[in-house]
Amino acid sequence: MRPQYGNSLGFERILNVYFYTSNPDKLFQARLMFVRHGYLLRHFKGDREPYDEDYLLPTEQMLTHAIQQVNAEFGIKSIFFVEDTSLRLEALSDSSDYPGLKVKEWFASTTFEEVDRLIQDRGGDRRAAVKSDIALCVPTLSHIMFFHGETAGAVAPSPPAFSGSPQYPAYVSQKLVRILGTGRRPDPTLRLRCEP
Repeated sequence: MRPQYGNSLGFERILNVYFYTSNPDKLFQARLMFVRHGYLLRHFKGDREPYDEDYLLPTEQMLTHAIQQVNAEFGIKSIFFVEDTSLRLEALSDSSDYPGLKVKEWFASTTFEEVDRLIQDRGGDRRAAVKSDIALCVPTLSHIMFFHGETAGAVAPSPPAFSGSPQYPAYVSQKLVRILGTGRRPDPTLRLRCEP
């Protein structure tokens, strides 16, 4: 009797997706979303930022440069993505978002009291929007795919009286809570649009 061999192509292939980020909260959140849908998300571990962030460029152009830089440096043959978060505080913004893509550095150097005073000095408009932009590289495609999502809300009128979420640290990070205050927690569902 001849041995029976399984059809190795009859099984679903495991999709290798890499996320290039230096932010452990973003990595945790992304892995959580992937696992909930039955996928594994891999992370490139490095001792420095995986790509340069040039905040003078428009978001899609900056992310395109990031994809090109990661591709050139690591020669990735798998699917991978990069993400950047920005913030728009309506009272402090004009045609461009403030603090915009510089949100990471801005949070590190700002307090709730400073933001509250600036908002009051500029008319009191407390509306805010957190934006997330993702650039996805699929090696078999000739173009980068872009995704954009945002959550609208408001800067709270007082500092927080609660701590961040240990289960979802990226949704309500401690620094975000300290700066934006005690308003409603962000809605984890994002309205997304994809552009080829």
